Amino acid sequence: MFGDTFETIEDQLNPQITTYETRMARNCADQMELPELERIKHFAGLKNQGATCYLNSLIQSYYMCPEFRKVILQLPLCKETIEDSANLAQNESRNRFLLEFQKLFIQLQDLQSKATSTEALTSSFGWNDGQQMWQQDVSDANKVLFETLDRSLYGTPYVIAPFYKGVVFHHITCLNCNNSHGNEEIIYDLNIQVEGNKNISEGLFGYINPFLLDGNNQYFCEICGMKVDALKGDKIRKLPPILTITLNRYTFDFEKMQRIKLNDRFEFPLELEMGIYLENPVDNLIYELQGIIIHRGNAHGGHYFAYFRDLLDEGDWQSHIAEYWQEKEDIKQQKKNVDEVDYDEVQLPFEITNPKVAQGWYNFNDSSVIPIPVNKIQQQYQGSESAYILIYRDRNLIPSKLSSEQIPKYLYDYVNQLNQKILKERLEYEEAKKHIIITVTDSSVVDLTNHKLLDEKYDKITYKLKLSSTVSELYSQINKHEYQLLEFQENYQTKLLHFPRYLSNLNSTLEEEKVGHQSTWVLIKKDLDIPQVGLQKVPYKLNLIINNKPQAFLLYTSTTLLELKQLVFALTGLNETEQELRNVQNQKIISDLSNETQLGELQLTLETQILVKKKAQVQNVSKNDNKNEKDQNQQVGDDIVSIIAEKEDQVGVSKFYVNINQTVQELIEFLKEQFGINDICRLRNLNGSILFCKSDLPIQLKEFQDFREGGARLQLEKGEVPETGKISLIIKYKEQNLEIHVNPKLDKIESIKIESCKQFNVEPTQHKLYKVDWLQVPSEGLSDENKTITQCYLRDRDLLILCDKSAQIDCELIRFQIYSTITGYPDDCVFQRHEAMRKDATLKDLKQMIISTFELNIDIDHLRVRDINKNRFFGQVFRKLDLPLQKYQFSTNDIVYQVLTKPENLQDDEMLLLIKERDPINRIYKQQQEFIFKVSKTPTLKELKEQIQVFVGIDKETQIELAKFVFYEFQWLHINPNIISKQLQGKGKQGNKQGNQNNKQGKNNQQQQQQQQQQQQSACENLKKNPINLGEGDFIGFRLGNYPKDDFQTKEDNDLRERMIAARKNKHNALGPIKRQQEVGFVVDIE
Repeated sequence: MFGDTFETIEDQLNPQITTYETRMARNCADQMELPELERIKHFAGLKNQGATCYLNSLIQSYYMCPEFRKVILQLPLCKETIEDSANLAQNESRNRFLLEFQKLFIQLQDLQSKATSTEALTSSFGWNDGQQMWQQDVSDANKVLFETLDRSLYGTPYVIAPFYKGVVFHHITCLNCNNSHGNEEIIYDLNIQVEGNKNISEGLFGYINPFLLDGNNQYFCEICGMKVDALKGDKIRKLPPILTITLNRYTFDFEKMQRIKLNDRFEFPLELEMGIYLENPVDNLIYELQGIIIHRGNAHGGHYFAYFRDLLDEGDWQSHIAEYWQEKEDIKQQKKNVDEVDYDEVQLPFEITNPKVAQGWYNFNDSSVIPIPVNKIQQQYQGSESAYILIYRDRNLIPSKLSSEQIPKYLYDYVNQLNQKILKERLEYEEAKKHIIITVTDSSVVDLTNHKLLDEKYDKITYKLKLSSTVSELYSQINKHEYQLLEFQENYQTKLLHFPRYLSNLNSTLEEEKVGHQSTWVLIKKDLDIPQVGLQKVPYKLNLIINNKPQAFLLYTSTTLLELKQLVFALTGLNETEQELRNVQNQKIISDLSNETQLGELQLTLETQILVKKKAQVQNVSKNDNKNEKDQNQQVGDDIVSIIAEKEDQVGVSKFYVNINQTVQELIEFLKEQFGINDICRLRNLNGSILFCKSDLPIQLKEFQDFREGGARLQLEKGEVPETGKISLIIKYKEQNLEIHVNPKLDKIESIKIESCKQFNVEPTQHKLYKVDWLQVPSEGLSDENKTITQCYLRDRDLLILCDKSAQIDCELIRFQIYSTITGYPDDCVFQRHEAMRKDATLKDLKQMIISTFELNIDIDHLRVRDINKNRFFGQVFRKLDLPLQKYQFSTNDIVYQVLTKPENLQDDEMLLLIKERDPINRIYKQQQEFIFKVSKTPTLKELKEQIQVFVGIDKETQIELAKFVFYEFQWLHINPNIISKQLQGKGKQGNKQGNQNNKQGKNNQQQQQQQQQQQQSACENLKKNPINLGEGDFIGFRLGNYPKDDFQTKEDNDLRERMIAARKNKHNALGPIKRQQEVGFVVDIE
């Protein structure tokens, strides 16, 4: 649960190679999904999908209610098979919702699994975007589910809600005439306040106890005709057979200005006399506790689980509770908190008349279901883990179990198929547990001396073996009797091979020898003796710093300190007593340890370095001198802090201990020595990526906060230390890199470019600097060279690329998908190729490129280039040859070209339209043709009609009606002033309605009329405006004669429009529940 929360920084940065372990798979089953666990007790749990504990508790409360379970399981939702719906709810979504409930209940009853999934049920809720990760209030979810079930079962003889529905009367009673006024409300639960009440009895009296309306809050009584004192409250008019009580433990803290949860003690009994709380009290109306839904956490989140009573005695509670007490006795000695109250052994604070109410209690906690003693209920009276919902039932409501004949056969068939599948998976899993797979290779791929693989992609043979088979049988299968198997394991960090053992005991089984699944073995000749084999012979490369030069040596975790000293003697000539071996990381001297100490005991890491020096001479000192030296050493110890350092060009980090009285310059020299670097270096603080400049070099480390706190992250880089206030930029030209130091507030891009070009020996006027993206690809050209570094948002160590201005830089290109058309209509649009052009290229350049690329033997004025919009229809025709491409507005970067038979020179006031004549009798269109509309500043319907009449060659007296095809709606918009006026009037009525709601009817009416007139005039007198929005490439249909019932639609248009509306509806249904879920909480969308 906590992951690496308790790992220290040192653990994370310095993984210990000596303790490196991986969990090896034990057998073939370890790589399979676990089969469903067997149901141990009678009741099954529910799997948590992420944050669905509240839903699991709620569903278990429904299932543990015999009446609810009975209704759900006997619903005839299907015919012979579960795939054949009977359409009981007369709605596909509602049928699915009910069926998933039914399938879940039959699984809870008969599925041979410890826990079952609720994913299919929540999918029927309309959840499809992570709602299972949003924890909701269980009380709200309860109301929503009951309302959904009510709607789904409406009109059928099957009902659930009456068992849970009560009636409350909200009233105001005049104290002068005693007349009551109010209304009834159907409720699914009683909401009882915990604050100020000690138990359920006080809470219920508080619920029905009215409060006084007096003083300024007096009530105006219509009968008395004046303001009077009155009582306002709720009366319980009718109780349901199954009573749900929600304990309101949440309130608002006005001091902290936040919602809080009350953890006060609030008692509730197993038996509750409810008759005294009714509007018309009755005697002997006893309700017995059936369940408790519990919340553990605070007002902002937590976990839900529940206690329920087994009303049908299905779970053999008597025998299981004995096991509970035995298990508890076994772990009693291991209990850590001896002061914690054990409520299991505390007597209940009330008497009961029915002994059965104290039996059959189970704890339902997601997948886990265990029996509990009734005394444990007291644990939920108070605290952060406390009861939230109580479920009582009328004692006179006798629970009855559903017989197997009453449950539809298709449900038994369904659950039997699931059980067969589960059984098959368990058998396959158990069989897989008996087998392992090992890999065997030849010794030619392994360097036994240096513990390395010679080829990462070596040839190997895999064997699948039974764990019960013997080693002898394995050798017989390999059939190489002169060889023996040597196991090897590769450390993924060091790439070194460890040879733990030979496989030589021929009579032992593989299980006895603990041969690992997916273990790797190499065949070695039997006469070959390899001394470095053994469990403790883990290879390790130790770095020794001798004469300021690091050297790596292959040792083993079993190597003793004496053996290490002998190695140092061979390298330096220093005998054992003269050697001082110091761990550079923690400054500990290891040479003073016992010679029998093994390297594996020193907890060395991958970055450990041992500094080899000759011991200093021991001098006689007085006691005072010794005391002063001790104090001085103590003071020095207090000044030692840790740092984390890394090299710029090397993966991995190292930890060092340094004195904060050192200067930055001294620290740089120290790190150079540790890393074995002789070049000029500088230091960067990775906390903020800030370089130490020249003015920082003589300053002591303690003057910097990161060093005072310890754990500073540093990077040693090659390069000059910059002047104060400057940053470094990396300029890249082809394969060369140049670092320059600049003042971000003063230096301009132009000066940086000139300096860079000088260093690279290229002409500045022919080159340009570019920013790069995270892939180090040019992403933005620095065109304004008068801007400073800061104004270009450049930071320290940013990379700039110097390129030739004529180079094809991706960020300065427009990439086109070029299509061609012969007719000028989208029907014959054909893709040709992808092409890219510079943004500063002109339309003339684009046309010339098309003519050249496609070998068109035409002049430029015979080539038309158009935009293709997102609906794949042709849009504007590009006109201005000298205009740069970046000035044009491309819809999709898809363009189409057309070779014309005669030159075209469209002017800015000309609009290319496609017109076709309407046949209103057959509801089709005749052949379409191009039409150039001479457009005024405000093109009118009259102008369009007149020009089409002239173009087509009909008299002006001939009646003509026009319509525009709206591509994305597959609908023809009739361009008729009267129809447009009616549309606007409809919008005006909506506006009037809104105005009435705001009590500003007169003003809104006037505004709406003015707006309507303006829009009507705009629509008739300027076709470019809404709702016509006439544009180049539009399809215009024209109809001759008077056909008022013709809507300009074709059969194909109507079919496409219906499909589009259906697709939009499906998309809305998919997205709608998510949006509503975020706004209102728990949602089930089955409409």
